[in-house]
Amino acid sequence: MSKNLIGKEDTLKMYEHFGKILSIYASSEKLYICSTQKLNKTFESIGKGLVIELSSSSSEEELQAALLESLKNCNLELLDEDPELSSLEEHLGVTGYDKAIKGKKGVTLSLVQKEGYSVYPLKKHRWGYMGFGDEIHLSVEDALVNNNLAKAVLQAISLSKL
Repeated sequence: MSKNLIGKEDTLKMYEHFGKILSIYASSEKLYICSTQKLNKTFESIGKGLVIELSSSSSEEELQAALLESLKNCNLELLDEDPELSSLEEHLGVTGYDKAIKGKKGVTLSLVQKEGYSVYPLKKHRWGYMGFGDEIHLSVEDALVNNNLAKAVLQAISLSKL
């Protein structure tokens, strides 16, 4: 009797319809929007993928476009192992997550197609970030009107704590 094993490609197709997560880091000069991928064994989201860097003075339209582009780049790979360096570390040319996030506020943006977008302000701790404050929730439709997704991210950044 043969076993029906699901391959990586089939698994990735399944994840097209699951939640997508962005990690957003903000310094006084720059915004870094990081796409995530899934880890094969645990299916957790890992900070490996496209990093879009914007000036902190970018327009809401530019931020909205970058957020939507970054979401398209989530869940495109199924990683066999946790990478040694995150995409943010590689992008900044540093080794160590602590060095990569130094002096940056954090925000998590998640998208679940049937539920909408959730944007979470984060508080920086010695070991990383932890959820802080109320989530900002937007329906899929509302997020796309008047750059509302970008506005929610900017609001979450203002609420985030170093």
